[in-house]
Amino acid sequence: MHVYDTSSLQVLRHAQANSESIYGQVVLDEAAMAERRFAVLQVGSRLKVLSLKPSTHSDKFGGESVSMMIDVIGVGLFEPGEIVQKMPFMSIECDDADDGLLMSPSAADPKVVAEREAAYAAIEEAAVLCQSLDEVASFKGPLTQASERQAAASEDAAWSLSDCVGRVVALRAVPGQEPPPEASWVTLAALATTVHLPGKLRFEAMRLAQQEAHGGSQSVLDFVSSALQEEAKRRLALKAIGGVSNQ
Repeated sequence: MHVYDTSSLQVLRHAQANSESIYGQVVLDEAAMAERRFAVLQVGSRLKVLSLKPSTHSDKFGGESVSMMIDVIGVGLFEPGEIVQKMPFMSIECDDADDGLLMSPSAADPKVVAEREAAYAAIEEAAVLCQSLDEVASFKGPLTQASERQAAASEDAAWSLSDCVGRVVALRAVPGQEPPPEASWVTLAALATTVHLPGKLRFEAMRLAQQEAHGGSQSVLDFVSSALQEEAKRRLALKAIGGVSNQ
């Protein structure tokens, strides 16, 4: 991300100094804003800053200001509570305990394990197809695309879904505790592949993952699998249309 507004830069400095470079992102509630109320939606994302590089932001009037180019990775979810501060950046009450994303009490059930493995296979297949069609239609931002191109050019940076999930698990590791069950990796993989989906569906996947961790019934794996398959069909159709128009 290219961070240049004063509040966001202060968030980064505060995160570096106080929370091991982890901070939260939330989504404003547009329905509340229409009613002249200020509120956020019911799930937010915990992000960890992996790297920062000083940069310069140029505004539309030709002015320049200090900015930062940062790489981040999502390491968890949280449920926003009361907003206790709006300036210089938003502060929200939330539970500091584990958000449950890496917990899976039913993982030992053979039926559940089989269902998750099938869902993971479908997700991985659709994600690979979407990835191969990124040039046709992608929801990734320009900085993400540029970062991926740079990684692809590096000899030791062959990206894979399992590597991405493994990195999140490593960042979430707690000394002295057992690693999370394999089923939790599947949930993390489902959330990682939503990079190929529009923001509205990405948020819904986060919401379902949070609910499922606390006993919800609808599976985030089924939701993401279905959404990715639809997105893959859309991209294939766009590729076919593009091929016909170029003839």
